[in-house]
Amino acid sequence: MSRIENSGETVPEGLIEAERLSVYAVITRYPGVVRPVTEGEYMEAVEIAELVVRWAEELILRD
Repeated sequence: MSRIENSGETVPEGLIEAERLSVYAVITRYPGVVRPVTEGEYMEAVEIAELVVRWAEELILRD
């Protein structure tokens, strides 16, 4: 997030959690390597992803 913050944008606190979504990219690319995702983890990841999308949409519409 430092590049975004360095550009002067305010990054919502919840977006820091978006880093955790990288793990799911690995899990989906290499199934069976890591334990299955629980329903709770899935719901949490979706919530984080939705926050990122809403924030990005606001930035796009603003400019």
